Amino acid sequence: MSDGTAAECIAALMTAIRTLSTYFPKEYQVSFNRADINRGADYWFFVAPAGFPSTRLAGRDRIYQRQALCDLCVRYKTDVESYPKLIAVLDDIDILLRKPRVLKNINVNHVLLSANGNLRQDVPGNSPNFLVQPLTVTIEQIVST
Repeated sequence: MSDGTAAECIAALMTAIRTLSTYFPKEYQVSFNRADINRGADYWFFVAPAGFPSTRLAGRDRIYQRQALCDLCVRYKTDVESYPKLIAVLDDIDILLRKPRVLKNINVNHVLLSANGNLRQDVPGNSPNFLVQPLTVTIEQIVST
């Protein structure tokens, strides 16, 4: 089981998202490196750590609420084509993260997915390349002391 580090939580989140191979068939599509977006895929999931977690004690355990700031990017063609694709991938990520023990080797109480801002375009105006949905993933991790 985990020692309770943020790095372990983020790595487990990225590994879980990569299992959605319909959207993310290449490992590099789920990463820290936003520059990879130029590599030609239609779906991307970029992750960044979000500060120090809040912590509380529960008996002999520490409960960490770790957050990751994420951008889900879906290639834009037209509203009619791209919005349903965005909705489908968001639904599948939400369903995935609600599964028990989805984050391997991490003792997790629950995982919460929430919007972290409005849907936007990577290039505002009439010819965007991607729709970008900012997300926050909160991982409530239990670390035994």
